[in-house]
Amino acid sequence: MGIDAVGNVETDDVMKLVQDVTEGYGADVMVKATSARAAVDLAMELVCRRGVFVPTGIFNDHISIDFHNIKKKELTVQGSHAQIPSSWTRAIKLV
Repeated sequence: MGIDAVGNVETDDVMKLVQDVTEGYGADVMVKATSARAAVDLAMELVCRRGVFVPTGIFNDHISIDFHNIKKKELTVQGSHAQIPSSWTRAIKLV
């Protein structure tokens, strides 16, 4: 298990990157490591059917999520919350 590609939405066309790397299939796992609301929609669009979505960023307010997309794609949403930076290093090694 490993990471095949990493994209930056500010410098990369991440939609094209994911489509190219996965041959149009979509990412098996999407880790959203930002508090940007738009990142949730993008990550859920890029993850493949029956994929895993892990939101790790912290939101200041409640957000709405497209549960129809979760159901339609049969996604697994895995919560994650780390309190100290050393936990982040251990978590990345697990991916």
